[in-house]
Amino acid sequence: MTKRILELTTIYDADFCHYDLITLREQLDVFINDVRNNPNPKFTNCHDIGHLAIKMVQREMDKDFRLVYRLIKLVLVLPVATASVERVFSYMKIIKT
Repeated sequence: MTKRILELTTIYDADFCHYDLITLREQLDVFINDVRNNPNPKFTNCHDIGHLAIKMVQREMDKDFRLVYRLIKLVLVLPVATASVERVFSYMKIIKT
């Protein structure tokens, strides 16, 4: 699972240096184990990435897992960024024709 999550960093290669990628891999392993193996679940009722980001900030985990949190923030803005770019190309197509 960690490998699939790390594939997202290829989209954001300008946001993560080589050292960050190594550290992110370690932070992801620790974060996933912490969330899964905690006897008192910290992330109950967490159904999407937005809620995950909110819970991380509420528990101040965004500071301990700063690269995981950065990746989550980037994933949250991906649909907005993609939609705005597609909209611009759509307008360009209209103008061109």
